[in-house]
Amino acid sequence: MVMKKTDSHNASATRRGRAWRNDACPACGTTMVERRGRLRLPVNGDDMSVPSAFHLRCPKCAEIVLRFEDARRRVGGEAISLYCRKHRLLSADAE
Repeated sequence: MVMKKTDSHNASATRRGRAWRNDACPACGTTMVERRGRLRLPVNGDDMSVPSAFHLRCPKCAEIVLRFEDARRRVGGEAISLYCRKHRLLSADAE
């Protein structure tokens, strides 16, 4: 048996499937567009509607992707704040 030495970066990309650009839709590969709009996020079992959340949306298949920082700080923090106001809580641990 002869073993070939392969570049680990290329081998892992092949195993995962296609390699998309950073701004490409993970579902169809179309370039995504940054939007600001209402998103729903679960907080302790309640669906909280965040009114003006930044996100990426695919113009072809309508897939929505959140950047890590947008999801964690902005959208997640706003959802927790809305949850606290809804349930009349004084504070919450956002992180």
